[in-house]
Amino acid sequence: MRAYHKFTVNSPALFAPSVNQMNYDRDTIGEWAGGSPWKALRADLTRYRLHGYTGWGSEGFWALAVYRLQKLVRRCRPAWLRAPALLMLRVVKKLLSIVTLIDLHPDAEIGPGMIICHGGPVRIHAQTKIGADCALHGACTIGAGPHPGGAVIGDHVFIGCNASIIGAVTIGDDAVVAANSLVITDVPAGCTAIGVAGETPARNISMQFEPFIRTLCGTGPTGFGPLMVMGIGEQRSLIDHQLDRL
Repeated sequence: MRAYHKFTVNSPALFAPSVNQMNYDRDTIGEWAGGSPWKALRADLTRYRLHGYTGWGSEGFWALAVYRLQKLVRRCRPAWLRAPALLMLRVVKKLLSIVTLIDLHPDAEIGPGMIICHGGPVRIHAQTKIGADCALHGACTIGAGPHPGGAVIGDHVFIGCNASIIGAVTIGDDAVVAANSLVITDVPAGCTAIGVAGETPARNISMQFEPFIRTLCGTGPTGFGPLMVMGIGEQRSLIDHQLDRL
């Protein structure tokens, strides 16, 4: 079970006064950064270092740095003044995407404190909105669906390796998208999405648990079947029940 707390980090003075020498508070980092790409980048670097990465040596942070710079340069006025810088950043982004396989669209909204733990392939669609203090692992796609719009992802969301989030879905705060999962329906706050949704079935929650229960009991085929959304308490109850049977 993941647990996040307040951390204190000692880092170089360049990123010191407002983030690194103070507590990184996952609950207020979004408010602290506001809409500033520069503050968001500083929060990203701090998050990397809190998790044992150097930051500047991480492919994910390179991609985030270029993304934040694109956001910053777009605010410059007049337009002709920012055109050369935008062109240079587009070239750098394209080269970086080829090397790292990480593509963060500059129109996407990514909150501060993001950490991309591994290299690509990672793709974030232009209409995606991601909250503060989220984690994204390798081989993930947050892409377009059959209908207009992109995913809206809350704060403190964990997205595991090889996960795909497709279409205009909403993922609540503190949710978890497990590795190798496909999300095409909404995930409530504080819940875990597991498995591959081959369709969008109109089923109640007990029916969604059925493939998982069958797998744990050994009475059905392996694999998780349709998408399952479970709260933490429900997960614990289900696991405790199975352990009692052993």
